[in-house]
Amino acid sequence: GSSSFCAQAPSAASVLAAPNRVRAQDRVWLTIGVSAMTPRIAGTACALLGTAATLASGFVTSHSRVRSFPWTPPQRSFGQAIGEAFMHTPPEEFVVPVFRQGRAGTSRKIADFVWWVDHDLLGRSDPFGDFGGRVPVPWPEGGEYDDDQLGRGHYVAYTRRQLCYIVAKSMTGAGTAGYANGLQRFLDKPGAEKCLPRQGDIGRSLSVLLETCYVDPALANGGQGPLLVVAKASHSPSVGDVRRGAGAPLTRAGLRICQYDDGAEALGDGIDRVPKEGCTQPNKTHTGADFMIGGLPGQAVQDISAAFLGGYIFGNACGLGGGQDERLMTYMPEVMALTFFLSQ
Repeated sequence: GSSSFCAQAPSAASVLAAPNRVRAQDRVWLTIGVSAMTPRIAGTACALLGTAATLASGFVTSHSRVRSFPWTPPQRSFGQAIGEAFMHTPPEEFVVPVFRQGRAGTSRKIADFVWWVDHDLLGRSDPFGDFGGRVPVPWPEGGEYDDDQLGRGHYVAYTRRQLCYIVAKSMTGAGTAGYANGLQRFLDKPGAEKCLPRQGDIGRSLSVLLETCYVDPALANGGQGPLLVVAKASHSPSVGDVRRGAGAPLTRAGLRICQYDDGAEALGDGIDRVPKEGCTQPNKTHTGADFMIGGLPGQAVQDISAAFLGGYIFGNACGLGGGQDERLMTYMPEVMALTFFLSQ
């Protein structure tokens, strides 16, 4: 397939002529899940991007300045990293996922998956070829800086292959010289019980992300795969401002209620209910379903209203615990990896 435009701004040519230096007024709407060299593997959803898949590497950001950093030597092989991530897990629980689109000849053996990471993902030509073996990071200046590498109202996008490359490097202990990225630091940061996140649920979650890259047909033959976009709002109002400016009763908010069959009095008529696929009581053999399972049509994800995802996880937890941060990070490893990688 080829890249597909949802709409095209008049200034698109100026955007394409200046990769990685996209001005706010130069806007191109591209389709997520489609790049210039890979087949369509997802439904079309539009996001505000700059040059997107027009670059050989696919990396794009709205920040005018980008810095790139070389990788430091690995501290362990990827095979060792996988062994440590699953050392407390029965081998039969290691399952390589399958894409509906299929990929001919893909083995589901652990050894073949590890070989692919070593020789294809890490051993093939660098997915950040435009940057000469270095990994690019947006670099806000002056008043743009906002606690991490994205300023207010800015975005950055990496391809799936690039993200998996970053994750695989980080799992082997390779860091970025000159940039103390939070992902590699987090994986090796001892938790409250002297655990290491890379050896617990976090390490297994990132392994599953890499398994997804292994079987993704869009990454065959060196393909970059879909773009993953990280964006930050231009303004973060206070809770008080939101409450004062809302001006709408909750009866108009479209809220739905999930009531388990737990013996409580049944809800009356006129109350919207969550569909069964998003509201199932857990039992001895099934985990059940609630609002955190995701996948309902039109559903968005909102984590707790903290300032930074994973802020209290760093140096404290190594996997699933009692909070929503751990669950969002574990079940959506792309969110976790990019959040930590884009912060020092």
